[in-house]
Amino acid sequence: MSASTKKPLQRSLPVLLSGAINDGQQLQCQEWPCTVVDVDGAIVTVAFEVSSEFTLPQVTCPIAESRYVRIPVQEGDQGMVMAASTRLGGVTGLGSGLAPLANPSNLGGLVFVPLGNKAWPTIDANAVVLQAPNGAKILTDDGASEIIVDTGQVQVTQGSTTVTVSGGDVTISAPNNVTITVPLTTINGDLSVNGDTDVSGTLSVGGSAYITGTMQAASAEIAGNCSVGTLTVGGNDFSSHEHTPGSYHVGSNAVTGASGGVV
Repeated sequence: MSASTKKPLQRSLPVLLSGAINDGQQLQCQEWPCTVVDVDGAIVTVAFEVSSEFTLPQVTCPIAESRYVRIPVQEGDQGMVMAASTRLGGVTGLGSGLAPLANPSNLGGLVFVPLGNKAWPTIDANAVVLQAPNGAKILTDDGASEIIVDTGQVQVTQGSTTVTVSGGDVTISAPNNVTITVPLTTINGDLSVNGDTDVSGTLSVGGSAYITGTMQAASAEIAGNCSVGTLTVGGNDFSSHEHTPGSYHVGSNAVTGASGGVV
């Protein structure tokens, strides 16, 4: 009896085609859900989240990101892998040389893509949210300008100038000038100035003012008590300066005699 009689074509041909199709599908790159098990910079190792009778290997692949925007992928993050038409080692650093015009293995040429999750809380649906265990960092390639937001501070740096908000304090460190141009500046609290103070307009102090250095004023009006160690008026010490007759008052009465001590 011939082989065709033993295995009719109408029965053996579909089985042969099905096997060939299955073999071809096994050679195609697989795009499966996965979990990150290790992170090395922009490269991750993932374990596949699929039900299989086979023990699937863990795969090392790049994260789908740009060097200009880095994603702080952590161990335990979940997503999926997407496949390229050829190997990617030459452009990811996991290999070298030009990629051949040939399909990679079925678990080769993969890229990790993070996926959203329904369980994540909504922070602000109308805003871009940057969130990570250590906050966020924005900087130029040369590092001259940088903004850091972490659990302990918000810091803005440009060259040698730094503004830091930390622990309720605001610190400005600048090698040159700090200029504030506003219609009105209000300070609700004590003001301590360790250095010279130059006021070109009117200075009104509603509380006490303690000046440990030298104060120079073309015109000064003091409504309350004033205590000074040394006071110079018109270039002369206050204790020895003079007025011309009638130019000064005691209470409401003009004094007609000379004033002052011996000059």
